[in-house]
Amino acid sequence: MFGIVQAIMNRLIGPGRAHGRAACTIHLQRSALLAAALLVATGLRPAAADPVRDFYAGKQVTIIVGSGTGGGYDLQARLTARHLGKHVPGNPTFIVQNMPGAGSLQAANYIYNSAPADGTIIALLQRGMLLIKLINPSGVRFEIDKLHWIGSLNSEVGVVLSWQCAPKARITSGGRFHPESCRLIR
Repeated sequence: MFGIVQAIMNRLIGPGRAHGRAACTIHLQRSALLAAALLVATGLRPAAADPVRDFYAGKQVTIIVGSGTGGGYDLQARLTARHLGKHVPGNPTFIVQNMPGAGSLQAANYIYNSAPADGTIIALLQRGMLLIKLINPSGVRFEIDKLHWIGSLNSEVGVVLSWQCAPKARITSGGRFHPESCRLIR
């Protein structure tokens, strides 16, 4: 590299100008190092493979919906499927498959036990799946904390209302329902 710099210096300032040549040589060496560093930093090197893009290119991703067609969850999944492929590297095709049954329990069991765990199946489950083990422990064949949650399409607030003379009930830690006698509240 120094030979190239020396040749350029001789061409630019001519032989015999030692003082100017030394200062210019140092400047050109620093400029050459800076240029080399910039070339490396800006990406003028072989392109690295993108494993995510390579995996999803030409693939189909299925969104399993834990409810029937035509409802709110189905609509959310179809809207998501229409646009999500543009935001995933490799631009896979997204389709929707409805799997109604037991308030998304059937879909959750399928995702956990049978679906391929490679990123080509995702699910839109009803919010009741968070507490399903308290309501239907015998039907649950998955561990909720072992599912990989990737987000939520909306935020919902649950509200429970009762009338003043409605029978009271309580749910114990074991998930059992215990109705109590009705008392009027005055």
